[in-house]
Amino acid sequence: MRLLSLVLIALLLAACSSKTPKDRSDAPPDWVVGQSAAFDSRTYLTGRGSGPSQTIAADRARGDLIKTLQVEVRSDTYAQQRTWGGAQLEGFEQRFEHAVQTSAHAQLEGVEIADRYQDPQGGQHHALAVLNRPQTLARLDRQLETLHTKIADHQRSAQGAEDGWVQLRAYHSALELLARYDALEAMRSVVDPAGRPPQGYPQAQALRSDYAQTIGAMTVAVAGERSAASPLQGALDRIGFRLQSQETAAFLFEATLQSQQQEREGWHWIDLRLEADLIEQATQAVRGHVTFSVRQSATDEITAFKRAQRA
Repeated sequence: MRLLSLVLIALLLAACSSKTPKDRSDAPPDWVVGQSAAFDSRTYLTGRGSGPSQTIAADRARGDLIKTLQVEVRSDTYAQQRTWGGAQLEGFEQRFEHAVQTSAHAQLEGVEIADRYQDPQGGQHHALAVLNRPQTLARLDRQLETLHTKIADHQRSAQGAEDGWVQLRAYHSALELLARYDALEAMRSVVDPAGRPPQGYPQAQALRSDYAQTIGAMTVAVAGERSAASPLQGALDRIGFRLQSQETAAFLFEATLQSQQQEREGWHWIDLRLEADLIEQATQAVRGHVTFSVRQSATDEITAFKRAQRA
């Protein structure tokens, strides 16, 4: 009996030991429902995704990480951007929004799928995406240094130019880069485990002020049919140009508006194309050309056209 008892105990222990690895392999990793111990938050940013296939789960995990990064950047910097008022604020926020998206997606080169798991019951796939903080910080610092140099170059070009439109082009290029610079700095603050606040481009306020002064010194008028001239006048006024009569303005925008309409499945689609030549009135020289294209729809033609005009 003693021998039989020992044999039974040995068999039970063997059965238990053979079952343990199966239980462990079926158990989900910690990151499926919580934080990952292997990829700590001070060293990694993480994103999780799930789906019916490994590919879909991995794509959703990458998207979750990048989306979180974008939202945090916008949240951390929105209040700072509101210090630049009026129409200039609206334009800068649009450029900033684009810069955030561009900057976040640029970091995809550093995002890796670190782990995968498939639920043995339902077959659902799970993926963990990670972004190494130290490596990303180093990459962001290099990008910020490059942008700093480019912004400064455009700023010097604008300050050294005598022609107002040449100045505006240089300032505009600098502001486009400044939006990206601010987005990268905000992203760096999110990636940095120490949370160092953005320092800002040193000459940012002077750059914006010089741009506003330059554009405010340009006197312009708009000619053309009302449907074309009116929206262009509104846009120029919001940007900061000084609108005057054709007799007194130094520059004239000759505007035309083309529209195309089509109806599809009960919806009216309007395509508007606003074009304008910029003419220096003293010499009658064409200094530039601008084009705006808008597409809007509605259940009736009038509403669709009004939406396109407002856009």
